[in-house]
Amino acid sequence: MLKKTLPFGRTMIGATAGLLMVLSISTPAFADANATITKSGVDVTNGSTSVASVGDTIKWTVTYENTTGKVVSADIQDGIVAPNSYLHGTLQVPAGWIPEWSTNNGSTWLTAEPSNGASVTNVRAYNTFLSTTATGNGEIFPAPNVPLAASLAESGGDGFQAYFTPNSVCTTFHVDGVFNVECFNKTTGAVESNKVLSSSISTLDRSQPVQDVATSRAYFLGSISGSDAIVCVDLSNVSDPSLCNPTGYVTIGSTSPSPDLVKVGSNVYAWDGSKFYCVTTAMTLCAGQPYASSIDTAQHASAIVAGGLIYASSGSMSNNGINQQQYLTCLNPVSHAICTGWTGGSPSGFKDVSSSFPSSGALQYAGSNFVVPQTNASGVTTGVCTHSAFAQGGSYAGSRWACFNTDGSSNSSNASELDAFHSTHLGVNSYGLKAEMGQSSGSKIFLVYAADTSNVSGNEFDCFDWATGTGCTGSTGSDGWSGWSNSANPSEGQIMMPALSPSNDRYSNTAGQEGLYAVAVDPYDPVCLWTDADSGLIRSINIATGVAGTCKTTATTQVAAAPTAVAGGAYCDSSPSHVSSWNEVRVTGISNADYSHALITIYDANGQPVSGFENLESSTGVVDISSIPFSGANTSLTASVTLEDVPTSLTWPAESPGAEITWTGDPVQICFDTNVLNVTQTTTFTNTVHETTTPQGDPGTTDTTTSNSFTVTTTSIDAPLAGSIGAMIVAVLAAGAFLVMRGLQNRRRGIKA
Repeated sequence: MLKKTLPFGRTMIGATAGLLMVLSISTPAFADANATITKSGVDVTNGSTSVASVGDTIKWTVTYENTTGKVVSADIQDGIVAPNSYLHGTLQVPAGWIPEWSTNNGSTWLTAEPSNGASVTNVRAYNTFLSTTATGNGEIFPAPNVPLAASLAESGGDGFQAYFTPNSVCTTFHVDGVFNVECFNKTTGAVESNKVLSSSISTLDRSQPVQDVATSRAYFLGSISGSDAIVCVDLSNVSDPSLCNPTGYVTIGSTSPSPDLVKVGSNVYAWDGSKFYCVTTAMTLCAGQPYASSIDTAQHASAIVAGGLIYASSGSMSNNGINQQQYLTCLNPVSHAICTGWTGGSPSGFKDVSSSFPSSGALQYAGSNFVVPQTNASGVTTGVCTHSAFAQGGSYAGSRWACFNTDGSSNSSNASELDAFHSTHLGVNSYGLKAEMGQSSGSKIFLVYAADTSNVSGNEFDCFDWATGTGCTGSTGSDGWSGWSNSANPSEGQIMMPALSPSNDRYSNTAGQEGLYAVAVDPYDPVCLWTDADSGLIRSINIATGVAGTCKTTATTQVAAAPTAVAGGAYCDSSPSHVSSWNEVRVTGISNADYSHALITIYDANGQPVSGFENLESSTGVVDISSIPFSGANTSLTASVTLEDVPTSLTWPAESPGAEITWTGDPVQICFDTNVLNVTQTTTFTNTVHETTTPQGDPGTTDTTTSNSFTVTTTSIDAPLAGSIGAMIVAVLAAGAFLVMRGLQNRRRGIKA
């Protein structure tokens, strides 16, 4: 064993090539103070780990383990030695690692793989932010986001619902003859883009998007040449947004009025109250769509995703245009069948919500049948609730909530809580409650009401908290904003917005009214809620207090881990046996004193929150995820981590605060293949890998090398023979080594051989 001390306290551990070439057929693990690394090879033709023939392929596997307990940067470099030639396209690195290739023995490195594998002299994999444990992925937090306190004025139209990038808030004008995107910087309010993406696509009344944070895309409903379409917008460059490639939209035919959009996994669904239209995120029609029902509708349909299932409401309208029946259904997005426990009924698969309405008098249903999640106190989804209002003789007569558990059973207790909350709040007109959109955050749901003549301000929305069974509590606002708790409206959980002056009231039907359309929780800053309205104004609201313009300074990152994935996994063979369990999500590189708490949500492979792991608050920045089973959609997890109340004075990102998601299992692997070239006589070669590990904030860099040897024969050898030859070589060389050692010992003792 050779150990050499290098400058600056660095240590290199290795072995002489000759000794390793003679004695090391199976490779030991070499370690220093920072890492453990192993190197092995197997001839994929004969299965041998020590003998190969000309023309065979050898698969090389390097394992790496960070043993510092700190975030590190790691750099692994491996040379291609004669008589080997690198095989193009075979370098595999774990997610978060960056592959590179060299054609000049490591003097310079290429980020794009050369088309000629034979020209590659070295391969490399490095990671500048590697998790604190042996197995995990990490991501650095971007600079903190400081939300703007003032409202943002849209230009040339009015949006329906805000959508987001990490540093921007965007909107698309609804009921417009073109499809545009307008984005503002969240901190400065500056317009970052105002662009018409298509003059042939017009927007519908409800132009609310569904977002895919992982790909920076948003999906909308639009209309083109008389046919409805699902439209995809690419927000990866917020200064120049565009329609997605290769096509920006897919037509789905003619839907009923005002459909609603949801996204589950790689599918986007449009629900119009009668059918589920479906388009993949690759912008192709789903097989077998649309998924139909026997309901006809002419009212706003509503759909949400909760607990991985799609819940959707519908209203069946009679010929007089008023009388309706209200229904609720559940679709399993995997089988595209009605959810377990929801079959039966009339029509089959639908709950008749109208059965909870009063039975006396001629009722006329206004049908504001939107859907919100039902959760427990921790924010874990337990079902859904839907709301409908009704009138008698053209006058508002009341409203009802109906709640159902995941298994389809009725939950009258939760419905009663919502009814009691609703009875103390405004938001009605001559035809009943006019609700456009419901959003949720943890155990809180937000209910939006548009302007009407019986609403004094015409500007309000409510917050109901399942944790308390009543309105949200918070603070009293200023500048005309009420906050969740206020003296002007003693019932908690309601915001009363300031009346607009007529000169600012550009689009509302009633002077001074905001005309709210929808609210949206910012996925990059989940403590902040944004409103969009008929007034053409976008406003931010602190979810915790309900006070406008006071969103907290936050930093958010998403870190993903799919250790056994075929592409980008941590192991070259994609075997699930490498992983025993998930471990934890942890904030690193920043003191707990530098933020109030971390808000953490875990998503599965379909992009759905894992039950029990949504909007978890952690003052330590650590969440234990070992109870999440490593199976099914949970073999790939993404953690969204938001730090609240981050000081803007913190040096960023030089101190590299980040978040990691870790699992318990084998060390990660880096692999590549080589082809054995022609030799004229039996040859033994040694392949050596070198790694450098540098802990974050610690100059104590360490280097480690380890090697693996093969004997190459000029003729083809089958697997059993290769094993026998390998064993013979080991035995002979080991015997020789034994005799050498015995001779040295005898010489020391003065004994003649």
